[in-house]
Amino acid sequence: MGEEINARFIFEILGRPKEYVEESLKSIVQRLDSEKSVKVTSHLAHKPKKVEKTKDLFTTFAEVETEIDSLGALFGIIFAYFPSNIEIVSPRNIKLRNEDLNDLMNILAGRLHGYDSIAKKVLTEREIVFKKLEEKGVDIKSLMNEIAEEQKNSVSASLEKNKKTQKKKP
Repeated sequence: MGEEINARFIFEILGRPKEYVEESLKSIVQRLDSEKSVKVTSHLAHKPKKVEKTKDLFTTFAEVETEIDSLGALFGIIFAYFPSNIEIVSPRNIKLRNEDLNDLMNILAGRLHGYDSIAKKVLTEREIVFKKLEEKGVDIKSLMNEIAEEQKNSVSASLEKNKKTQKKKP
C-alpha cells in the first residue's frame, strides 16, 4: 500500500485532576505527531469539563487530523492510542495485497487473544474475591443489586439531562 491515508481521530480522556487530564491529552497528540509514519496536520483540544455527579473527575477530547503512511500504521495508531472515533477521509478506495491483509488480521487476532486472556483472568479473580467475601459473611447478591441500582440511577439521570439539553437546542 503506497498511498497516503488522511484520517481524523477523536481522543477522549477521563481523569483527575483537571491539569492531568489536559496534559495527558496534549501528550497523546505530541506522541502521535512524533510517530515516524504519522503527521498531525491539525488538532483541536477542547477544555476539560467536570463530570456531573462526581467529586473531581474531568473529561476532555481532541479532534486530530493526520496524514498516515500506510494501513499498517493506521492500525498501529488504533492499537496504541485507542481513539474513540476514526474516520478515513481519503483515499476513497484502498487496495490491499493478501499479505498485507493477513498481517493486519494476525495482529488483530493477537490483540483479541490478549484481551480475552485478561478478561478471563479478571473474571477468575472476581470469583475468588466473591468466595472470600461470602466466607466473611458478605451478602454478595444484595451488594451487587445495590451497585446495579446505583448504576441504573446514574444512567437514568444522564439520559434525562441529555433529553433536556437536546430540547433547549434550536
